Amino acid sequence: FTSVGKEVKESIKDEHKARPYTQKLFNRLMFIYFIQKKGWLSFKDQPKEKYLRALFNEAIARKENFFSDRLYWLFFRGMSVADMKLGKQTEDELKARRGVVPPLNGGLFELEDEMDTRGSVPISNDSFASILDLFERYNFTIEESTPLDIQVAVDPEMLGKVFEELVTGRHETGSYYTPRPIVSFMCREALKHYLQGVQPGKEAVNKFVDDEDASELQNPEAVLEALKRVRVCDPACGSGAYLLGMLHELMRLRVALFKSNKIDEATLLRT
Repeated sequence: FTSVGKEVKESIKDEHKARPYTQKLFNRLMFIYFIQKKGWLSFKDQPKEKYLRALFNEAIARKENFFSDRLYWLFFRGMSVADMKLGKQTEDELKARRGVVPPLNGGLFELEDEMDTRGSVPISNDSFASILDLFERYNFTIEESTPLDIQVAVDPEMLGKVFEELVTGRHETGSYYTPRPIVSFMCREALKHYLQGVQPGKEAVNKFVDDEDASELQNPEAVLEALKRVRVCDPACGSGAYLLGMLHELMRLRVALFKSNKIDEATLLRT
């Protein structure tokens, strides 16, 4: 991060702009690693899980700059198609530059200012080689761990954690990362209060939410219907940690309800 930041600062000259730009670049790359893990990206006949490395090797072989000649087209005519000022390249021309990419159109890949203009912030291939080497040391997974089942891997929650930890002006904006166990605890407490309105017996609800034991629920059908109808709002959601945490809790409880009826989890998730 520091070495790339130095190169960015040499071009931008303003530290207050250089650091956020470097943060955004790392966030974009980390997001692409998760999409790569899902197998949504491909370049020629190379393994999909090695997409970025294959793109980098192609740039090196052609004596190109990885950032301006490959990543730029991936970011702004791949992950995003909002900018039409980049010319009218055919799909075959774009595939030759960045491979097959689903247009997600996420805000992370919007062209925000002149710093996103192609070639305005040169970054060397050596720096990107170091970045790829760093990321490839980690096991990226698309499944988030629970507080009691933690994988030794980088999961999607990490993207939100990195964003909130690196964001500037955290004291002024109140942008702080909430640890996963606290998120889980607060979501469960909210669900207990909510379900006690449709299911008599506080202890039965607590046992169901905390231990996934539905045996003492007097009206499990009403509980299931309540879980289907629930609406969750986090006005200051940030990276969405609480919303994703609540989604995980809702699915966990629905699975617990159906286990007694011998309905497998895959069927439940489809319904």
